[in-house]
Order: sequence, then C-alpha cells, then structure tokens
Amino acid sequence: MQIEWKRAESRNKPALEDAQSSIDGVYIRRNIESQTRLDDKNEEYTIFCYDEAFLTHEEFKNYSLIQDVANTVSLKHDNDIIDAYTLQLIEGGIL
Repeated sequence: MQIEWKRAESRNKPALEDAQSSIDGVYIRRNIESQTRLDDKNEEYTIFCYDEAFLTHEEFKNYSLIQDVANTVSLKHDNDIIDAYTLQLIEGGIL
C-alpha cells in the first residue's frame, strides 16, 4: 500500500486519526507541529502544520494491522536489547 501524504495546516490541533469527517474513509496524520504566526493586526496565533493522507476504510484496516505489527516488532526489539543489557550486568556482577 502506497500512502500519499500531503502537507496540511489547521488552526485547530488535528487528531492523528479522524474517521468522523468523511463517511468514505479515514484521515491519518503525522508530524504535527505548532507554529506561531502573526495576523493582519500583528497579533499572534497558533497554526498546526502536518502531513495528512486519506485512506478508504479497507486501506485503513490494513494500515492499522501493519502499524500494530511494526509496533510489536519494535517493542520486541527494545525488550531484547534490555534483556541483553541486563544479562551483561548480571554476568559482570553489577546486578
């Protein structure tokens, strides 16, 4: 699945996932950053800049499954690193 990300802006902080704005699918967002800007009256306001993509419900289901697998693999990898380090500490007599 190839996701087409587009740069977007909003005055309101967007949710990472939005299934309410369209009955046809789900908006997903990443890299949300806030910026302060000045309006015509030289008053500050905050705007949110982010990457956004639209997925059909079926695409979103597949995307969610892929994200779950990626998170599980990442967590397993992190746990393996912690276990290896703990073993080194035990073998070195530190723990």
